Amino acid sequence: MKKVLVGLLALLLCFSFVACGEKNPSGSENSVPPEVETSQPDDTAQPTLPDRDKKTCLISDSSMAADFDQVIWRGFTMLEAGGWNVKCIEALDQAEYEEDIYAMAEAGYKLIYIKGDAIASVLIDIADSFHEMYPDVYFILIDSYLDHDLEFATAVPVDPYESSFVGGFVASLMSETGNIGWIGHMDTINLARFRNGYTAGAKYANPDTEVVIGFTGDFYDPIKGQEATYAMNKNYPNVDIIAHAAYISGNGVLSACEELGIPCIGCDNWQGDKGDTVFWSTLKSVDLMVYGTANRWLNHEETQFGTKMSFNIAAGSVPFDTRDLSALPADVQSKVEELMAGIKDGSVDVFYGEYAEYKLDY
Repeated sequence: MKKVLVGLLALLLCFSFVACGEKNPSGSENSVPPEVETSQPDDTAQPTLPDRDKKTCLISDSSMAADFDQVIWRGFTMLEAGGWNVKCIEALDQAEYEEDIYAMAEAGYKLIYIKGDAIASVLIDIADSFHEMYPDVYFILIDSYLDHDLEFATAVPVDPYESSFVGGFVASLMSETGNIGWIGHMDTINLARFRNGYTAGAKYANPDTEVVIGFTGDFYDPIKGQEATYAMNKNYPNVDIIAHAAYISGNGVLSACEELGIPCIGCDNWQGDKGDTVFWSTLKSVDLMVYGTANRWLNHEETQFGTKMSFNIAAGSVPFDTRDLSALPADVQSKVEELMAGIKDGSVDVFYGEYAEYKLDY
């Protein structure tokens, strides 16, 4: 009976689904498919495996309105340009999470991306019965640190620590007062990686740099972002650069910085088009993660993923936009390029000293 109901739901959804996000959102000039290397199957090392369909979908717990969501969807448009069939469900009703998961499997999607730990938790709860019905379906849990033991799912955090480290490094070098700020939305596990990466990078550039921390207290309200920025400026007038990691409320941080004439750092996507004072953006290359993992799954490489897989600079993440780098003073550009070379070859330890606890073991 469950399978029949799911089949009917899938048929209904076929008439109501719409792809979410913009087809060609503005963003990093770096976010293009050639930057992601995907290996080819070794026909001499293993039996020939059946071809898989270029078909994947996203189940998201949000309306895909924020810059971060648009970066996610850009990964799917990159796949679509390569001949993939892509679909998006904006799962805004928690009561329907389970039905959404079953419906996509029933509709023939064997690679399903989930954005939102609440949806991923439902998957874990129904794992045994679901996997029995659909043993060929694989899941990627987008930007998730969720612990699980599912053999058919991988949590892939697009780790913001390194890109935030580079952003803090740049902010410290560009600051004239030695006092910089950072504003997040909530004090979460993920935001701690933004905050501490930024602080570590700033102090790596100059140990005497002071970093002031603030929070908007809201994911979605730009007014809260403005208020947090005004408060930081009032209480710490020497702060001359402010970075944000505040989701949609971060738009208020950017607008307040422009009003106050404070140079600022955007987040997730390239935000240089959101204000004249935005001179840098801390990128999260979720688009490249989606593109890369999908193509690796297509080549039957998901057995290499494990239950968790960090998508960092070494894995292909791009921490900044070349437009921002080229606009920096020449001496700062050189220092950033030297830093990036050190991160890539391992000679720079971004998890130095007290920041060692933030190094992921996967």
